[in-house]
Amino acid sequence: MTVNLLKLIVILDVYPINMKIMEVVRVKKLLFVFLIMVMVIMTGCSGETDAKKESDDPYTHHEVSWSDDYNGLKSTVQKVVTMDGMIGIKLVLENTTDHEFTTNATQGILTLNTDETIEGTKNSNPTTIGTISPGGKIVANLNFNVESNVEDINNLKLQWYVYDESKDISEQKKSYTTELEIN
Repeated sequence: MTVNLLKLIVILDVYPINMKIMEVVRVKKLLFVFLIMVMVIMTGCSGETDAKKESDDPYTHHEVSWSDDYNGLKSTVQKVVTMDGMIGIKLVLENTTDHEFTTNATQGILTLNTDETIEGTKNSNPTTIGTISPGGKIVANLNFNVESNVEDINNLKLQWYVYDESKDISEQKKSYTTELEIN
């Protein structure tokens, strides 16, 4: 019985030590998991991912601000992008009236500060604009092939026509010339 009592004392004496070791191991595991989570969050918050995406983008983005309202047709140039041999212009046309407008900005004329003039886009989305129905909105990406070095371009003018179908033939044509500064 004395031997059994001694075994029990040893077990009870060692038990708190085993529990403390298990608690330390558990705390270390939790700390390790916490540190891993912090590292993942910090990696996700760093600007490295975004910068890499931007550096992989072949376009140079130029924020511009131009808009007009012609008898309820709101026209906005939201952005200009450039890359070697190409200029893209994001044009938004929104008809806020109850009648139609007609335009085809894809056949517009682009004039650059380098004295280069380009008539009509190479490709665009949509390929033609045409009629804008009442309440309709069109977002057009106009792409022009250019021979100039795009780094030398800091000013461009886009010319196109809009026709208000509710007006007499002599009054329905509006000529736009948008002058855009880019860096």
